[in-house]
Amino acid sequence: MGQLYEGYLDRVKQAEAEQANQEQVELLAKYAELAETKLRELNQPYTSDDVLKVASFMIDTDAEFIEQQEKIAEFEEAGRILADAFVTELQKKAAIEER
Repeated sequence: MGQLYEGYLDRVKQAEAEQANQEQVELLAKYAELAETKLRELNQPYTSDDVLKVASFMIDTDAEFIEQQEKIAEFEEAGRILADAFVTELQKKAAIEER
C-alpha cells in the first residue's frame, strides 16, 4: 500500500511540474508574439534573434515592475504600521493628560 501511495504522489508531482512547464511555455509564447508584433509595427526587417531580444527585454521590464510594486506594497504596509503606532501613542498621551 505504501508503494502504491508513493507512486501516486510521484505522478501528482510530475503532473504539477508538467502543468507549470506548460504555463511557462505559454507565457513565453505570449511575450514572443507581442515582441514580434512590436517589431512588425516598425516596418523593418527583423530576425528571430531580434524577437528574442525584445521579448527578453519585455520580460525583464515586467519583472522589475512587479518587484517595484512589491516594494511599494511593503512600504505602504510599514507606513500603516507606523501610523497606527503613532496614533496609539497620541491616544495614550491624550488619556494621560485627561487625568
